[in-house]
Amino acid sequence: MKRHSAFNLRPGLSEMLLRAFAGGLLISVVLDAGPAAAVSRLEVPQPGATESWVSGSAELMRTRLFLAGLAREFKDDGSHRRNTESYEFLKRGADQEDAEAQYRLGRHYQYGWVVEENLPAAIRYYRLSAAQGFAEAQSSLGYLYEHGRGVEQDYAEAARLYRLAADQGDYYGQSSLGYLYEIGEGVPQDYAQAVSLYRMAASQGEAYAQNNLALFYYYGKGVEKEHAEAARFFKLAADQGLARAQVWLGFLHEYGRGVPQDYEEAARLYRLAADQNIDNAQSYLADLYYYGRGVEQDYAEAARLYRLAADQGLADAQDSLGYLYEYGEGVPQDYGEAARMYRLAADQGEAHAQFSLADFYYDGNGVEQDFAEAARLYRLAADQEHAYAQYSLGYLYEYGEGVPQDYGEAARMYRLAADQGEAHAQSSLADFYYDGNGVEQDFAEAARLYRLAADQGYAYAQYSLGYLYEYGEGVPQDYEEAVRLYKLAVEQGYARAKVKLARYYTFAKGADRDRVEALRLFHLAADQGDAIAQYFLGRAYAKGRGTPRDYEVAARWYGLAAGQGDRDAQYELAILYEDGHGVVRYPKEAARYFRLAVDAGHLKAQWRLAKLYEQGTGVEQDFSEALALYRRASEHGSAEGQYGLASLYERGLGVEADLTEAMRLYRLSADQGSADAQARLGRAYLTGYGVQVDLLMAQSWFMKAAISYAQSHAH
Repeated sequence: MKRHSAFNLRPGLSEMLLRAFAGGLLISVVLDAGPAAAVSRLEVPQPGATESWVSGSAELMRTRLFLAGLAREFKDDGSHRRNTESYEFLKRGADQEDAEAQYRLGRHYQYGWVVEENLPAAIRYYRLSAAQGFAEAQSSLGYLYEHGRGVEQDYAEAARLYRLAADQGDYYGQSSLGYLYEIGEGVPQDYAQAVSLYRMAASQGEAYAQNNLALFYYYGKGVEKEHAEAARFFKLAADQGLARAQVWLGFLHEYGRGVPQDYEEAARLYRLAADQNIDNAQSYLADLYYYGRGVEQDYAEAARLYRLAADQGLADAQDSLGYLYEYGEGVPQDYGEAARMYRLAADQGEAHAQFSLADFYYDGNGVEQDFAEAARLYRLAADQEHAYAQYSLGYLYEYGEGVPQDYGEAARMYRLAADQGEAHAQSSLADFYYDGNGVEQDFAEAARLYRLAADQGYAYAQYSLGYLYEYGEGVPQDYEEAVRLYKLAVEQGYARAKVKLARYYTFAKGADRDRVEALRLFHLAADQGDAIAQYFLGRAYAKGRGTPRDYEVAARWYGLAAGQGDRDAQYELAILYEDGHGVVRYPKEAARYFRLAVDAGHLKAQWRLAKLYEQGTGVEQDFSEALALYRRASEHGSAEGQYGLASLYERGLGVEADLTEAMRLYRLSADQGSADAQARLGRAYLTGYGVQVDLLMAQSWFMKAAISYAQSHAH
């Protein structure tokens, strides 16, 4: 506890000599006082002095004895000696009831100077001194009551003692009583009273009071918020070497609050505090080295400083050091060490570290993959309103990873994060409103949420909002606005938006049609691995749209998309293998890709594969499998499926022959424009096969067949 001597001894004290001899003390004090030295001398009485001197000598002797002890307490430069000789003189002064000697002796016992630490003895001497009205003893005793050291904690008694000292102008009493008023312990909480007391102590140069007063100005507690005034008081305290004030003043300079923004000055102040081993100063200075603000960017130095703070248990520094290990910046990449640092910070409740460690458990980086543990950690961070943790926990509920699938809870978590402006959450909640998952379907609300995320530059939201404008869902249909939004997403490299814009250029009317630009965009998206783009690029080369027809290149792009499970690409690649275009004709491979497409729900692939089973091409001939596939296609309204199924019923292959059913199916297929079915009905009516002869009907179906053939070949 920093104190000033009641004698107001200055650093200029150059000499204090003590001589003891029989009959009394002679004290010579030489003080620096400019060019000349002022000499003060206390003389002991000479033999034959009057009795009046003797009657008042007890108080003087107590003072003399204390002065003797004080002489032993100070070096030439004014610093504390704390030696045995000093203690003995203080003990003699205290025993003769000298208040300051009692106070200083109490400090010896409190801090274990020369003697063993002995709080009961310290308290006894503080009480004796305080009872005589010695302000610093009152403050020291108040401190012990405030913190419950050697006495039962009693804020009210601490406040009473601090007040006694403060009323005498003791800066520590003023500052400490101000703090009790600030927190409302032992006295009613009263910011105005706290400010008044802090101001009194600050005016005496008390650094802690200056720092606390600065905080009041920074936050606007008891005074009007004023960052410039906060900076002034922080500087007063910082200039005295108070580390916490140096940190705060550095913070103000870093962010330009109350002072001009100055990263170099921030770094200087943080360094002063960091050199005093202040953990958050080390961490803040590390931040500056990480970003290269006010200092040359240096990840290794950032890591060193984060480590110093992390080793002191600062959660924020542990989190930051974990980040450096995760990404290998300034240290070797080490997921295990990153996980360890994140765990240290997470165990202290640091939300970002909980979130980062949850990510590790989700991905299996540095730890064994564990969705349930990821969910637990995301929840801890989410409960602290960490927006991205709320979003991530919502994602787990959406897909049932580590928690039971629950669209309602997913929607709730997404909403919490969305309300904090988290773009991914806004977009995911918009998806829910679009699909009606966990909420009532509402295209207008989906559009509103997509717009919030799109306005933050989130490419997926820009693409999704463009989609709504393209199809007029939740917003008026507006192709221009759709294209504008697609372009915004394309500028950020969003592959699906490139596909949409490419399709627009492919099928646009008039001047907007640009198949060369469409091909360029398809290429960009395909190179990013977008399966839809790869499929459309394959079609462009297969059809010769925007580029010369090239089946070999088409097969390559179809193959890439098919490998990602794109059923349309699987279907088209099967046709190339069936026909031998761009690849060696390979019916077995055609059948394999048709089967993949069928399993993915591709309707046309059903009748194409059925035809291979019917013919025994690329697969073993199997009329029952052909029948099943034709039937599936027919039930989905496929004209080709209806025609193939009718053919099997007509011939009795895989099923008992049934001309009536065959004719019914031929008609269904013919009504959808199947030229083969129309021609087959024409022959049936011409010959009376399965139906009565009807030449007019035969002529009608033959004409329809001719038109259908002509139209199909025209395309």
